[in-house]
Amino acid sequence: MELNECASANYAAADKALNMLYRHVMALQKDSNSRMRLLALERSWIARRDKSCADEVGPQEEGGSIRPMEMNTCLQEKTDDRIRALERMVQ
Repeated sequence: MELNECASANYAAADKALNMLYRHVMALQKDSNSRMRLLALERSWIARRDKSCADEVGPQEEGGSIRPMEMNTCLQEKTDDRIRALERMVQ
């Protein structure tokens, strides 16, 4: 249970950092078309991330009590990757 809580907290921290960075990158966009493209890209990335982790971790009924930890760890790792990608956009 503690491992699940830790993984959940790690994912929540990564998600918060991503959201802050996303808002910063969005503010740097010069026009509404750029903002709309970034919004569409981010929504698409979220859907791909969630599906990828669900595929990697497997269905809930097969995961047992460790599934939440595995899912949150996967989400956190992919979110960290997205943070690095957005940071490259800023640079």
